[in-house]
Amino acid sequence: MTGSSVENLDDEELLMYYETTKKLLESRLKDEACQNGKIGILQQKLEYIEDELKSRSLWEAE
Repeated sequence: MTGSSVENLDDEELLMYYETTKKLLESRLKDEACQNGKIGILQQKLEYIEDELKSRSLWEAE
């Protein structure tokens, strides 16, 4: 789910999607057998979601 599909999510769905993607990325980073390509894709997806959250003024810096 990227691009316009993320833009079509409501605020609550977008926040849940962000949290889920972040947890998945963290678990993949712990998994030594995971291919770097998958990690890169998840990182890009997370950045895109963060950008969408920022554009909606929903982003809270950690």
